[in-house]
Amino acid sequence: MKKLPLLFLLLFLPLHVLAQDAAASYVREAGVNIPFLRAALAPSYPFLYNGTPRADTLGFREGALVYAGKKYPGLMLDLDAVEQHVLVQLPGSPVVLDVGQKQIGSFSRGGVIYVNLLAMGLNVQPGFYEQMGQGRGTIYRKVSKTLRHLSTLEVSARGLIGYEDPHYRPLLLDYFEYAEVWYLIREDGGVQRLRNKRQINKAYQYIQRHETN
Repeated sequence: MKKLPLLFLLLFLPLHVLAQDAAASYVREAGVNIPFLRAALAPSYPFLYNGTPRADTLGFREGALVYAGKKYPGLMLDLDAVEQHVLVQLPGSPVVLDVGQKQIGSFSRGGVIYVNLLAMGLNVQPGFYEQMGQGRGTIYRKVSKTLRHLSTLEVSARGLIGYEDPHYRPLLLDYFEYAEVWYLIREDGGVQRLRNKRQINKAYQYIQRHETN
């Protein structure tokens, strides 16, 4: 029987098989059983749009994931800002897994720390918050995205969707709208929602003042 070319096999091999192989490879290297590798494939958006559903445009970056209280280093991570789900791309694999939110306490990505404040028992909006500054209190920011549809054509490039999109196309009506939520978590555990630039600046002054004491 003739063997099929390797390229043919790679092109038509189902993604879930690739995911299983990549997961098995990571498990062998880590030497442990990893529960989040049973996660579903990350969703895709099968239409054209402006902006990005991710938290930023940096793509997958290396970091570590704290899942169910255990730390897993050496993963390529990104954040779906629409669903507030962590996305994992295993080393050497094109497959992206959606590991959700509930079991994740925190993760790092490219040296940036993100924390699930709700999982810490704090009275905040659900999602992952980027650690923006730390002293005797910590400032956190959550970036969220929402899929919107314009009712009329807009021709003004840049600024329309609230953030820079180098591939902005003015004739597209669908886009991902950008929003931020800021909190100051004080040393005593008190939670303050920062609702404007003035409050954010005062929060930075607060933690910097305490850092020097």
